[in-house]
Amino acid sequence: MALLWLILVSLTNVCEGLKVLQQIPWIWKFASYNFQSFVRTTNEYAAPACIPKILSSCILLWQLMTVFPFGWAAFSSLTQWSLDWGLVDLAFAAGLTL
Repeated sequence: MALLWLILVSLTNVCEGLKVLQQIPWIWKFASYNFQSFVRTTNEYAAPACIPKILSSCILLWQLMTVFPFGWAAFSSLTQWSLDWGLVDLAFAAGLTL
């Protein structure tokens, strides 16, 4: 379940990034809308305009790096027909860092 949630969240952030890069139209509904929050927050502190893009990219990369251990644990567990608790622990630890 956690893997599906992380994939869904990552996909909404990817779509938000594509909207920012003007690769999909702004009326696209499947997006996280987190970027506007980054812009509003960083504007309060007079941060450079590139900071929201950097923050958004780092969070997306972090999410994708968290999806990988969950996928690895799920695939490994399905091929072995039992849970690999080391991989499961690693995956949940990676998810908790978010």
